[in-house]
Formats: sequence, C-alpha cells, structure tokens
Amino acid sequence: SYGKIIITERFLPVEEKTVKPIDIGGRAGGVKYMVAGVLFKFAIDDQNLFHGSDAAAHKVAGHELRGLMSYFNSTPKGLCFPLMALLDYKGF
Repeated sequence: SYGKIIITERFLPVEEKTVKPIDIGGRAGGVKYMVAGVLFKFAIDDQNLFHGSDAAAHKVAGHELRGLMSYFNSTPKGLCFPLMALLDYKGF
C-alpha cells in the first residue's frame, strides 16, 4: 500500500505528498523514501543520468534485482542478503 501511495502521488509537489522523499545519498537509485522501516527506491531518472529516460532507470532496477538473486543463488548457506522486491503499479 505504501508503494501505491508513492506512485500515485508521483506528480504532486513534495509538500503535498503523504510519504516525503529522503536524501540518503546515491544518485542512480532514483528517488528514495523511508516508511515503516522499509526503504523504497522509485526508479526514475530524476538526476538525468540516463538522459531523462525513466525506462533506462527501470532496467537498472531490474538488473539490481537480478544481480542480488545471482549472489543469493551462488553463495554458501548462512550468508545473509537484504530482502528486495520490484513493484509495478500504473506503469511505474
């Protein structure tokens, strides 16, 4: 439900958003939000790293998930990794 709120309010000014973006550093992850102890990274090209292409930012997020799955599947048991999921809602 928090992901839906973040996506639905994408075009609102920051002061009108229910969940406000945070600055935790990094440029390639898109806009970051912290709510209920969960870090949400909205994969959009807000820093113009991909010449304004949100589609390229979406691909990077997908590669990040595939990379994490690759590590998970090729390491010995007992090694811990963060939980990660991709949300797709209203085309975002």
